[in-house]
Parts: sequence; structure tokens; C-alpha cells
Amino acid sequence: VVCVYNLGSLLNKNEISMEAVRYIFQSLNKQKGVKKVIIESRAEYITEETVSNTVYFYVPGKGYDEHGNRHPEWDEDFNDFYASFFASSAIARSNHNFIVNVIASSTDLGNDIDEWERRGKLVKTHYYSPNKPGDSWYNAEFDMNVNPFDYNVASNDVADSHEKGLIYYVAVAHFADNSSAISDVFTMYGF
Repeated sequence: VVCVYNLGSLLNKNEISMEAVRYIFQSLNKQKGVKKVIIESRAEYITEETVSNTVYFYVPGKGYDEHGNRHPEWDEDFNDFYASFFASSAIARSNHNFIVNVIASSTDLGNDIDEWERRGKLVKTHYYSPNKPGDSWYNAEFDMNVNPFDYNVASNDVADSHEKGLIYYVAVAHFADNSSAISDVFTMYGF
């Protein structure tokens, strides 16, 4: 368990920049021993935008519920793992949970995932699960066959964000085996 920034509001942009918050959580997500992160923030600073800066990676591991109770039956087995990502269309597939982050910027940041996640603006995160209808955990919202992700979804996310000046955007997929992939750089020109 890691406690971050006690005696303040971590999600208050006037106390700590969102770039710093992103960096903190990117670093924590890469630490294998971190099971839970506790932050301190006043309620008025907890918004979809500020909380989105704390979530970047899907980190596989041991099964724990929201109370920190261990559930060995939830552990993931990666013996059959596969994932695919097509950079030109931003189509992602996997037989394990994964996320796709849509990240935008006013400048073209190239094809470096770390550069986009450090300097870009996280517009939206999409969660996907391989569970099928009838599975106990099934939710159509997270079904990649019901709500597939591609560059059209990403462009709509950027347009819907109403952010000014964000012309370039990418999709970054984070898979359950801790691998990542980045799409080609797309633009909002002509949208």
C-alpha cells in the first residue's frame, strides 16, 4: 500500500500539476509490489478529468477485491495470452482484459508511448474484457465485439472532449501482459 501526498489535495491542479500526477501513477503502475494506492484530495477536486490522470495501465496480477481481500480464483493465467493491435486503424484485440487510452496533443509527439503519456492530454480510457454473454462478469459496455474500438472512436472522443487546440491524437493499448502498442498519429484536420 502506498499513500500519496497526505495533508493536501493531490487532485488540485493548483497544488500539484496534472503532469506530475500522471508521472507519479505511471511510475507506481510499473512497480510490481504496489497493490493499492491511497490518495488524499478534497471532494471538489475529484472529477472525471482528474481521476483519469491516475489510471494508465492495466496491471495484471493476483486477484483482490475492492476491500483488499485476496481471491486466488481471480488470478490470471497467461498461458494462452494473445493480443493484436493494428497501428493504422487502432483496432485492438486480446483474450485478456486491456485498456485503450485516447491521448491528444497540440503537437505531433511521434510514435513514442512514453512521450505521449507524459506530454499528451488523456482524453478518454476505454476498458475491454474478453468475457462473453452468459459469463458471470459479462458487461456489454466492455465487450470489444459490441463496442469495438478503432480510430473513428478515438476521433469522436477527441471531438467530444471540447478541448481547444488538440489537433493530433493517438490510441495507446495496454494489454494484460504489461505490453503496450501505439497507433499511427491521427489528426483532427477536416473533422
